[in-house]
Amino acid sequence: MNIKLFIFAILLQILLIHNKCQGKHLELTAVAFAYSEDGQLYTPIAERFNEYAKKKNIDIHLNVNLFTPVNTSIVDVDNFASLIEQNERRKSGKYDIIFYDTMYSRRFSPYFIDLKKYLPEEHLKPYYSGVANQTCIYEGKWVGIPLTVDYDVLYSNMDLLNKYQKRVPRTWDELMETAKYITEREKEEGNEVVGYNGLFPDYETAICSYQEFIYSFRNSYSSPYPAYTSNEALEALNKLKQMMNEISSVQLFKANEEATIINMITNKAIFHKFWNVPNLNEEVYKRSRLPGRFDGLSGTTIGGSNIGVNKYISDEKIDAAIEIIKYMTSKTTQKECVLNYGFVSAITDLYYDDDVCEKENCELYRGFQPIARPGMLTDDYGKYSFKFRQYMHEFLFENADAIETLTKINDLTKVYHVSFDITTSLEGFIVLLITMILATLMLFSLVFLFIDSTKKCFHIISVKSWLLVILGLMLYLGAIFTEYGELTNLKCRLNFIFISVGYTLVIVPYLNQLIANIPEKDNFASTIDRNRKLILSIYSVMDIALNISLIFISSFKTKDMEINDGKNYRICKFDDPIGKYIMLALMVGKIGMTIAFTFLLFIEWSIVKTVKDIRILTSTLYVNILTIAAVIIMKFVKIDYYKNHFIIYSAITLIFVFSNYLFIYGMKIIFILMKGSDAIGNNPIYGSQSMPIVKAYDTYNSEVTKSQSLASKNSSFSSRMLYYHYYKGNENDHEVNYVDNSLSNIFVRKEGGK
Repeated sequence: MNIKLFIFAILLQILLIHNKCQGKHLELTAVAFAYSEDGQLYTPIAERFNEYAKKKNIDIHLNVNLFTPVNTSIVDVDNFASLIEQNERRKSGKYDIIFYDTMYSRRFSPYFIDLKKYLPEEHLKPYYSGVANQTCIYEGKWVGIPLTVDYDVLYSNMDLLNKYQKRVPRTWDELMETAKYITEREKEEGNEVVGYNGLFPDYETAICSYQEFIYSFRNSYSSPYPAYTSNEALEALNKLKQMMNEISSVQLFKANEEATIINMITNKAIFHKFWNVPNLNEEVYKRSRLPGRFDGLSGTTIGGSNIGVNKYISDEKIDAAIEIIKYMTSKTTQKECVLNYGFVSAITDLYYDDDVCEKENCELYRGFQPIARPGMLTDDYGKYSFKFRQYMHEFLFENADAIETLTKINDLTKVYHVSFDITTSLEGFIVLLITMILATLMLFSLVFLFIDSTKKCFHIISVKSWLLVILGLMLYLGAIFTEYGELTNLKCRLNFIFISVGYTLVIVPYLNQLIANIPEKDNFASTIDRNRKLILSIYSVMDIALNISLIFISSFKTKDMEINDGKNYRICKFDDPIGKYIMLALMVGKIGMTIAFTFLLFIEWSIVKTVKDIRILTSTLYVNILTIAAVIIMKFVKIDYYKNHFIIYSAITLIFVFSNYLFIYGMKIIFILMKGSDAIGNNPIYGSQSMPIVKAYDTYNSEVTKSQSLASKNSSFSSRMLYYHYYKGNENDHEVNYVDNSLSNIFVRKEGGK
């Protein structure tokens, strides 16, 4: 028996060792789009990797799912990007590796791993000096790594240039001059030739042509892309229209890529701009970098394909995908692709390699001054590209104003905000002025609480509680300041915290006093009254703590409101699962507090000695509900102008603060100034220094004696509430029984007892 077990253990160990040596065979799937199967790199490089893996005993096999207009309904890269995004939003692991167009790095950033965390530094280093910084990195994350890149170049007809002893142009002015000269000479000989094509068809290629042309008008080699509101951009647009009118035509500028190729094959073009195609009629046309505003300046759009890894696949597959990427983007493999397939690598050092330069025009590749398409500027690049091309089309072909066109393009990604500066934002200055006046008024009016002859008029709650109420209003008012300047995640959090804590500090002191003044207390009400300080202290501390916790949780993020043909602005968006529960808890607490406040106002509605204050508090409650409802409605209504959004929000906030201040505090000051403090203090209708606790059954009004049974313990709840609602209190009781049980006692020990 022991021998059998021993033999079984040995066999099991051998089997385990065999399986470990063999490894687990992993099948990975890559997905890519190409306009045709001919000339695409994805399938050949995958086959090369599979051969490499087999040779190195790496148990990984890569399959490529290639989409083309022939085998699917996917007709372009944007359709393909939408398909990939749909899969990724479902957290699908259908595709492990994604080959995607360079302009979609921002769009795919949420769904791909950060390659910098997986690839060694020495592997990424060769890409630092190339185009990867423009096309692969978003918010510090390496979304992808270039498999291959593409550029636009200038094709010059050397037969015609040599015939008229002209050189390849280095500036746009030189190109225009040469094209005009040759066109006129050829026309005299009866030949029709094309000066320049422009390449502005009604699809994505057009934005490449616009971008690189504007880039070529920057001030110097090291200058950034010109702002659309700059003189350089304006000069570029005017030069572009001049070129169309003088050496080309509307039809030729609109012509697609097929028409460009036909003109070049038939040798009818003097100069043509097109993608870098090494074998395109090389006998006649010489490739060079595109001209610029000055000699030495140029610009070319970055095309090509990046490799990204799906973050929703297993760790085992991620590790395998990294091995594949290491192989495909290594300097050795990239060199093989350049030499064997004619593709352009993003590793710039390769164009100083003797083997590469023997076959390729390294001087051309070294001289490129690339610029990425603006895919990093917006989450919806497809919409951006469409609007950009639409505005440019209106300028070039429909005579729209250049400045107006550039302003519209600038507004596609610019986020507007209100500032304090009166020269740029009159509305912002006016709101600031009103806010400061109101804040100053509230602060200075606190002096009435400390003047012996007037402080008796504010005995509805204690001085410390009044300070908390005014502090709450000041916090609520402070939310307006978060709307100035560029909106950030922190400002979104502070905005909510100011409003939330401010509302609590305004309501709780009154809620505390209303509990103390319930006309009659049964067992439940008595229990609440005895423990109100503990209950409200727990609620207040938890409310403030939950609000403060939002500072450390990414509960709010900004969202850009994109306005068609208008000015974009930024709003706050709630975006955190944990924060949602905190927000829910805060909202439930405030709704419960408001309901309790409303209930207490109802049952204390008719008490003579506090009737005026109750009426005022009720009016305040109505205003509060309306302003909160208005804020909620704003969340669901799209406002097309950023200043209108600011004005409406500020107005709602100011109404809330001003109405609360005026009704519960300011009106007392107005009466003091009009009638004097003695008159107000002796006016029983306005309110007294006390809120007495009386027994309802002992003092019920004689006019409703017949309904006294309604207040009995056997009465229905609704009947009892109606009884309290109409109860006027003991009008013959002149005893002052002021209860100083305000919110301040939660934090400050009360001097004296009840």
